[in-house]
This record gives sequence, structure tokens and C-alpha cells, in this order.
Amino acid sequence: MQSCNVYFYDLGSRPGMLDRLTRFATDMGLGAPTGLGLNGEESGFIPTEEWYREQKRQDPKNEGFQVGHALNAAIGQGSTRVTLLQMATMYAAIANGGKLWLPQIVERVESPDGKVVEEFPPRVRRDLAVSAESLAIIRSGLYGVVNDSKGTAYKARSHHIEVAGKTGTAQVYRGGRVGKDDPPLPYERVDHAWFVGYAPAAKPRISFAVFVEHGGHGGAVAAPVAMEIVDNYFDSVVPPEDRSPPRLARHPGNGLGRGEARLPSTISESPPDPPLVPSSPHPPGKSQPALPSGSAHKENN
Repeated sequence: MQSCNVYFYDLGSRPGMLDRLTRFATDMGLGAPTGLGLNGEESGFIPTEEWYREQKRQDPKNEGFQVGHALNAAIGQGSTRVTLLQMATMYAAIANGGKLWLPQIVERVESPDGKVVEEFPPRVRRDLAVSAESLAIIRSGLYGVVNDSKGTAYKARSHHIEVAGKTGTAQVYRGGRVGKDDPPLPYERVDHAWFVGYAPAAKPRISFAVFVEHGGHGGAVAAPVAMEIVDNYFDSVVPPEDRSPPRLARHPGNGLGRGEARLPSTISESPPDPPLVPSSPHPPGKSQPALPSGSAHKENN
């Protein structure tokens, strides 16, 4: 397992790749509200080649579509905007074998004496147009990010629950650094830190998205927060009899890469728990802004 932006730059440089990325991104729920039902939910934004060309038609000084836009999109940057909830539901779909669920806050309404007045069963938004084999490869990579010694979240891994996920460091300033330089960067120029994933890796129960504004490296800042969330979830929410979930067996030399796990094509046929809804720093009734996604740096921590 090795973090390498150049690999994705190469993919992004191929003809038509930006629109192909857009097609899969929108299928996975990006660029549209999740359907949670809160007023003012942001949809984020996933650019297309035509959108860049339209910018040039409106402003001749605009450069229009350039291959560099596709390279930026390949690592989740440029004009891409996403929300925490979109990322959590997308990773839930990857974890459960391809079902994109509608997130929900209320499971049921009970009367004062405990009788169920109304229930709100989980609802599937759609099945992803991604093969089971492709999802299994993605899950293997996400497992390696946390559990392979070269993974960018390896140092932050939980020693109790196996987690799968992806780190990200989103640039906020051209030529920005991650805040460890001397002299240190001003707060507003430090990159944002991301970690998105699910747990347990072998039998997913929750998905989550952690975004630390101007935090720096995703692996060093956001990943430890995510691991703390997972550990506390299993310590305080999960029933005692379910606090020792199965672990994935490693098979070195199996063709998936050193130390990576061989994952099944499908995880579970039973409905997963709805993704946890991140707490919002915004007052009730205010919309949450879409956040920049992606990784601009090869992370070595």
C-alpha cells in the first residue's frame, strides 16, 4: 500500500476521464443533497468538461477546460465540493456492497408509555453502478490505508477495531504547506485534514467522515479523531456481546499487494446501520457549506 498522487494524475490525464469521474461521483451521491430532509442541505459540486467550457463562453479570459482540471479532479480537488454527510453515505455504500442508503436521524417515535407510534425503516436510494469486483478492490485499498505499514493512517490505527478508510489533505492556498514549517503558516493557510471510512472492516457497522478545518495532514490529524470515534462507539454504543467483531485475515503474496487483505465481493445482505450524522458547528436552520475534498499531498504520516 503506497500513497501516490502521480498514479491518479496519470489516470486523470486520459481522454474523457473528467466526465467519467463525474459519472461515478454522481452515482455515488456526490453533487446532490443526500435526502436527509433538513432545509438548506448543500448539494456540493462535481465539475464536468462542459461546465469548464461554459465558463470560457461566459468569460473569454477564462481558460476553459484544460487537462489539468481532470488531474485536479482525480485527487478530489479543483472545483470539487462535497459535504461530510455525502462522504459518509458514499463510504457506507462501498462498505455494504453497493447500496446507497438515505441517511436518517429518527428511527421511531414512541409514546410516553413506550409504545411505538411510528417507525421509519431504512430506505435505499439506489444501487451503485459499480461491479462487486471493483468494490472489493476499493475495500482492499481502504483496508490497507489503515492496516498496512505503509498506509497513511497506519500510525493512527485502532488497536481494538479494524478500520478501513482514506486520508486526505485538502489545499486551501496556492503553494500552501501543512503547518509544520518554520516559521509556521497563518491558520487560514494551513491545509484541511480529512479522514473518511467505516468499521469494522470485516463486518461494517458504521461509516464516518472527519474534517478538521486547517488541521494539516489527514493521517496525522483527522485519522486519530476517527479512531477515537470508532473506539468510543464500540465501548459505549455497541452491545457488549458485539464488541469483538471478526478481523480480516492477511494473505501476503496474494497479488493484492504486501500486507493487504483479501476482501469478499460482498459484505452483508442485511441492511447496515444508517451512517452516523456528523454534528454541525452551524446553528439550527443554517445550511452547511460544502467542503473541499481530496488530497493534494503524498502523505507520509
